[in-house]
Amino acid sequence: MIASKLLDEYTDLRRLEFVETDECGAYDLRLHLASNRDPRRTLRLTLLDVSQLSLSGFGGGLTQLLCIRVLTVDDGLDRIRFRVEDLERQSLRAACRDVIAEEEGTPETSGSETSGSGLKDKG
Repeated sequence: MIASKLLDEYTDLRRLEFVETDECGAYDLRLHLASNRDPRRTLRLTLLDVSQLSLSGFGGGLTQLLCIRVLTVDDGLDRIRFRVEDLERQSLRAACRDVIAEEEGTPETSGSETSGSGLKDKG
């Protein structure tokens, strides 16, 4: 399991968008999350080639993803290398080819990018 301190800070969902990536019906899912410490700081979490998407409890006010975890999977499928889940409320579950996290909103983090297994905690 990839448990990242980076993801723990960004809990408030600001925007969710699907982006078609090719003519075969593949989609990326982008989650724009605000920091629970400083709402001016945001994180764009992109799930590439998303599949098996399940959403629950979104809308009607502030939506929070309190415990996002990225799990590495090796089940022999070419387009599924990661599973992304909200462990706290089970409001988000998806499989994807890769995960990219980009911090935005402050000069020291703007444009900073981490992908896939780079989200893994060290130790």
